[in-house]
Amino acid sequence: MRVLLVTSEFTPLAKAGGLGDAVAALAGALRAQDVDARVLLPRYQGMEVPESPKVEELKITMGSHTLWARILHVEVDRVPVLLLEHPLLFGSRKGIYTTTDHRDFPDNLFRFSFLSAAAYALARHGTWRPEVLHCHDWPTAPAVLYSARAGGDPPTVFTIHNLGYQGVFPLHQLPTMGITREEAERLDIVTGEAINLLRGAVVNADLLTTVSPTYAKEIQTPEFGYGLETILRERGERLRGILNGMDYDLWNPETDPHLPVQYSIETLERKEEVKRHLLSLAGLPDRGRPLVGMVTRLVHQKGLGLLCDPPDPALPQLLRLPLTMIVLGTGERRFEEYLRALASQYPNLSVHITFDEHLAHLIEGGADFFLMPSLYEPCGLNQMYSLAYGTIPVVSRRGGLVDTVEEVDIRKGSGTGFFIDPLTPHGIVETMRRICELYLTSPDLIRTIRENGMRRRFLWEDAARSYISCYREVRGSSD
Repeated sequence: MRVLLVTSEFTPLAKAGGLGDAVAALAGALRAQDVDARVLLPRYQGMEVPESPKVEELKITMGSHTLWARILHVEVDRVPVLLLEHPLLFGSRKGIYTTTDHRDFPDNLFRFSFLSAAAYALARHGTWRPEVLHCHDWPTAPAVLYSARAGGDPPTVFTIHNLGYQGVFPLHQLPTMGITREEAERLDIVTGEAINLLRGAVVNADLLTTVSPTYAKEIQTPEFGYGLETILRERGERLRGILNGMDYDLWNPETDPHLPVQYSIETLERKEEVKRHLLSLAGLPDRGRPLVGMVTRLVHQKGLGLLCDPPDPALPQLLRLPLTMIVLGTGERRFEEYLRALASQYPNLSVHITFDEHLAHLIEGGADFFLMPSLYEPCGLNQMYSLAYGTIPVVSRRGGLVDTVEEVDIRKGSGTGFFIDPLTPHGIVETMRRICELYLTSPDLIRTIRENGMRRRFLWEDAARSYISCYREVRGSSD
């Protein structure tokens, strides 16, 4: 089966968030199961390619305009990658979606419509023609529209990684897509004086997926549907929740080169050495208290408002509990400034406003607990990393967190983590208060919970099998 994964991000070539990691891991897992999966993405500025790659010239039609594009065929980590070249649209930009001062490129609709039109053209006229287009998030939604306009050839699977980003543009930009107003109305992408690309993909894709079973249910409700809950409910029979996997080659305490000492479930006591190293590195006191870690984007979605915003922020109250805390991340300036100010007041808080892969691994390895009070979480990866490292997740009852964390039952010694109920500043503080008491009084139970988590596995090969079923369904074949 030939499948083209269409994406704006692909790790390690282009990454702005978790999308690139997920697409790269899925592509590799699909190929391991004998699917001829290839990836199409733009060639952004600074992408290195091998000398003398195979080059394909592709005629791309967008309405009354005909454009020619160059497709470079390369291989990355044994995955065939097709890089769409256009010096003006992609090659001369430093960012994927935004300028260096975080403003959206004004021609993003045309840029990603061009990517999508290239995917459609490859399926119709390419030297290698995919049988299924698997499109990821709003930048590739136009590919679904181009296919639907042509009667659903090729069939499309569309994955929603985060419903909060929908690709909304002014209606007057519609002609840049090569779609007429009449076609746009029929495809149902017009909302008032705007175009909503994600809405169009939800309405027109042959099959919809998202990145966890619980998130698939949540997005059909007003609380999490971002205005699309009605059409998502209408298409509920064509919506699948497929849990992302995680990369155990990269995140494994038995082999992790970032840790001062490696450990396993059999040598879990070595985790204390990692904790001491991390405390020393962060300049935190070692008083036998639980160490709580956070590696996160410092944004509202991740619960930073609950921790930092008046009138009743949770974080100062947490820091008055018998615990130590380390936070790593970047995001909204108000949260960054608040955390820095708080760290200057509380010696048991260490704040690192940066992206640091080494420190991220140390936190997963050295922390006792990992805090994720997300307001919504389509899948989440850090709770999976935490489980693998014997670091107990403390999470909101949201999305993929529900599907990956099993609530602790103290009497039975079962479960892998704790849920924050209710998801309020007071709920966070009281949950952590109970956890601190448990840590200080029941070390055997804490070790059992760690071991429970380390036995869990979230494999991309399982996700790949589910996606293969989706491809067969839309293609109308069971081979």
